[in-house]
Amino acid sequence: SLPCTGTLVHSWETHAPYVSFDAKGSVSAIADGEVMSISHDSADQLSLRIRHEKGLESIYYHLAATSLREGDQVTAGHVVGTLQNDHHLVLDVRRNGLSIDPTAYFEDSP
Repeated sequence: SLPCTGTLVHSWETHAPYVSFDAKGSVSAIADGEVMSISHDSADQLSLRIRHEKGLESIYYHLAATSLREGDQVTAGHVVGTLQNDHHLVLDVRRNGLSIDPTAYFEDSP
């Protein structure tokens, strides 16, 4: 499912392997999975990594907050956090450690 309500402002490209959304508010998991890690950067923004089936991972950047902890289970569409003000949601999706175009995971979204 889509990770947020907003406009896609950066499509996945080989030389820039992520997507970015101009959005506000909540961020949702794109698929069922388990929270692998939550990290803070120097600007106190959160990054959240979720492990899904078949070697898939999703990484959500520029979160302001999350109520999740490492090891928590999430389902597709489950709110995983809120977006930092004045930042785009950046999403990196990887299969077996390599960044992939996540568009197929958005196709079933309304």
